[in-house]
Amino acid sequence: MKQSRLILIFTTLKTSSLALKPFKLQQKFLRNLAFLLGLNLLVKPFWILGITVMVQNAVGPTEFGTYFSLLNFGYLFFIILDAGLNNYTNKQVAQDNYFVKNHFVTISGVKLLLGIIYLAVLMILGIWVMKYPSHYLDLLWIIALNLFLSSALMFLRSNLAGLHLFKWDSVASVLDRILMIVICGALLWSEPNEAGFSIFHFAWAQTIAYALTIVYAVMVMAGKTVKIKWTIKKGLLKKVVRQSYPFALLTLLMSFYTRIDSVMIERLLPNGTTEAGIYAQGYKVYEAANMFAFLFATLLLPVFSKLIANRESVRPIVDWTVRLLLIPAVIISIWSWFYGGELIDLLYKAELEKTASIFPVLMIAFIAMAANYIYGTLLTAQGKMKLLNLLSLAGIVVNVILNWFLIHSYGALGAAWATAFTQSGVAISQFVAANKFNDLRIHKKDLLKSLGLIIFMAGLIYLEKQTQIPKYAGVFAIPVLTITGAFLLKLIRLKDLFNLLKYRA
Repeated sequence: MKQSRLILIFTTLKTSSLALKPFKLQQKFLRNLAFLLGLNLLVKPFWILGITVMVQNAVGPTEFGTYFSLLNFGYLFFIILDAGLNNYTNKQVAQDNYFVKNHFVTISGVKLLLGIIYLAVLMILGIWVMKYPSHYLDLLWIIALNLFLSSALMFLRSNLAGLHLFKWDSVASVLDRILMIVICGALLWSEPNEAGFSIFHFAWAQTIAYALTIVYAVMVMAGKTVKIKWTIKKGLLKKVVRQSYPFALLTLLMSFYTRIDSVMIERLLPNGTTEAGIYAQGYKVYEAANMFAFLFATLLLPVFSKLIANRESVRPIVDWTVRLLLIPAVIISIWSWFYGGELIDLLYKAELEKTASIFPVLMIAFIAMAANYIYGTLLTAQGKMKLLNLLSLAGIVVNVILNWFLIHSYGALGAAWATAFTQSGVAISQFVAANKFNDLRIHKKDLLKSLGLIIFMAGLIYLEKQTQIPKYAGVFAIPVLTITGAFLLKLIRLKDLFNLLKYRA
């Protein structure tokens, strides 16, 4: 549920006050940040590339395409569930622990009301606007329930993080996925041929996992916080909306131009659900790669905020992050063009050729997303919300127009190209804006090294094509050797990551 966490990244500017806490708190935070990153890198790739892929293979592209398009339809209106409450809570609890005691019940009541409104809006739109058939609606309300539970869990996690209960929050960040791995794994492996497993099993497994994780978070809060006052504070929602609406608007706009593709595929094509399922197969690998870039954004926002507040240069952090994030993204993208088909063959059972054509195009979008996480986060830290919202609005217009024409002509592949063009356009615009507002420089030495690394990788690919080495040995050796070359050229340095973590603490 990566998209549901975007609000927490883009609306916690003032929570960087942790950097001003005593040294012991900084050290504690650094240790627990490493714990959080380790858990996420251990669990979530296995969830995305393991269990989710198994589910896609079990139910087939058509059934999963229905789920995927409905899920993204639900994400388009996810902002109704939050209205800035999660991020407001995160900031306030970090500044005042008694905020939980005084306002938890009020915000919880508002969250429940927003959840009811969200469910009603989604079902009304599904029935009267989208005109979904009954079996779509049966799945849609479960998805809506899951998105509400996801938002509720994020609210509870914002309280845990604000109270500096970092390890407990880290566990909560992956517990739902661990539970889904166990539940879905048991259901899938209990059937010899995966027969009898439907997309409804997958949806209900998510419901159970979210509910149990929410119980865990509530129990932690009950044992770690002061006694809660069961009173309602009127006027709180208005205050929250007033303070956070620019960030909420950004999240809403980003949701549209990153999530509307599968909805349009399902609506515009006669075999839309199947095409959406094929798109989802290519999208899953892109999502797994994007998860790594997303973790960098969670590190960068408080770092940039701290440097800007202290009137220090952000250039070193940008340079480190470009090397740590963009160079691997380019390597992975190039590899995907030549060997994506082999990876798709390993993962999936149906529609392999179409999926293999979509996947490398989406990996172009991955490079753009990685850049967005750097330069978009920098602009967010500088408070350039109007600019970011205008760029996102332009992204929606371009994406919808491109999807309309390209999906009609090329199906799911057209949607992948629309995503790549839109994300690249937004990334270039954010890069130009970031350079305008900051003294950033492109180092010629690093550019020459990067060009040399690409030539080295091209040589490895050529040699692999000309020799008789085992197919998959060569395929997976190339990115390893290229990354090793990046380390030898000092384009990627672990020291840069350690420096970034120190700034974050």
